[in-house]
Amino acid sequence: RRSSTELPLIESSPLSTTPSGSIGKEITKTAPWTPHEVQWQLVKRNIGPGTAEELSLTIPARRAQELIELYDWYNSKGQPRGPGFLVQALRKPDSIGVPAGFESSIQKQQRKDQRQAEIQAEKTLRTRRERDAAKRDKSRQQAFIAFWEAMSPTEQESFETEALDNAEPLVQRLYLQHSGKPGRTFELYRTTVLTAHFRRVHGL
Repeated sequence: RRSSTELPLIESSPLSTTPSGSIGKEITKTAPWTPHEVQWQLVKRNIGPGTAEELSLTIPARRAQELIELYDWYNSKGQPRGPGFLVQALRKPDSIGVPAGFESSIQKQQRKDQRQAEIQAEKTLRTRRERDAAKRDKSRQQAFIAFWEAMSPTEQESFETEALDNAEPLVQRLYLQHSGKPGRTFELYRTTVLTAHFRRVHGL
């Protein structure tokens, strides 16, 4: 065991905690269609320009987008629907139910945005917890330094002996194994032993 009364390497202690930076990406939202785009999409699906213009002005663009996507979904699933179905759906949107398995692009984006928001909230909470843990650890380190420096060399040696006797078997073995060897490894284990005992004694 080292008899030196020099201050342990608190800054390099394995007990210290470094908060990670906030990590995250900006969520990109997909804008709903405009009435003009609804009209263009209807014309692409073999609906006459006049009817397409009329429909694009009589139903909210967002609802029209969902119905057009539903029309495409049916056709992609081997359940063909003609232009007449789409016209009727747009004229009477409340009569159209949503089949199981269909999700509009707006709904998909909302679900994606919600998930991204949840992930960001989790990261923010984790970062805050790490920052709070770092503050608590720093406060404990400062308390230990004040405690250590207030003791006489004899008191320090007695405290270290007591700390080693109460250390975990693995930490105790590593402390003894590296004692007297050059390098910083021993000081790290010594710091672990001393600060752990300090916290144990003072209920920190």
